[in-house]
Amino acid sequence: MIQWVMWQMANQGPKLGEQGHFHRAKASAPAGDFTYALKRFDDEAHRLYGVMELGLFNKEWLAATNTPSPT
Repeated sequence: MIQWVMWQMANQGPKLGEQGHFHRAKASAPAGDFTYALKRFDDEAHRLYGVMELGLFNKEWLAATNTPSPT
């Protein structure tokens, strides 16, 4: 469980926050060029969701054992 808490604190929280920041910044300053920032953080958010999906493979919870859920 600690591994996923650390992952969230170091990756998911900050990077998704930065992604949201640059999307809001572009909306409020349409004349600015946010192309690099948007691509960078959109790509990183996509990668992080992939890490989370991999962690959930055959599990119901991120901090669960590798046993499949009984559904």
